[in-house]
Amino acid sequence: MSREQDADTGSNTLEYAQNQGRPVRMVIGITGSAGSGKTTVSSMLAALGARTLSADALVSEAYDSRDLRDTLVRRFGPQSLREDETVNRPWLSKVVFGDAKARRDLEAMVHPWVMDRIAAAITRYRGEADAPPVLAIEIPLLYEVGAEGMVDRVLVACAPPETCAERLRARGWS
Repeated sequence: MSREQDADTGSNTLEYAQNQGRPVRMVIGITGSAGSGKTTVSSMLAALGARTLSADALVSEAYDSRDLRDTLVRRFGPQSLREDETVNRPWLSKVVFGDAKARRDLEAMVHPWVMDRIAAAITRYRGEADAPPVLAIEIPLLYEVGAEGMVDRVLVACAPPETCAERLRARGWS
């Protein structure tokens, strides 16, 4: 069976859809550990004509939301914001990575906001007459948030642990 063939039926799903005169719409979820190459995979797909979306970029948008910032202050205190009223992400990261309940609380605030926007983007994409054949969405916590049902295929970016660690150090992560 070729790599293009559907694992369940052995048929070439994209070719079949094209031969039926239907527009091909495939949503691919890209996941993997930190530093594994998710963004590189997304960029490669974009270079091939895919539309891309990043859950991490949506998290940044969520942090720009006044409602979320107010909720963060109520839960984590005024130190969760900087003087300029932006989210104090380094401080917040230290808090949530050291406290499982705090992490769950933050995820409960952010994940629904992000997943609503991903669902809306998928709906818009599927309804567009001239959309590219592929929408690739980087979702680091794809399985943890239950998003596997939203996508047609999942790509898992993998790299050796040493490579991931090296990439994270280059980003300033410790």
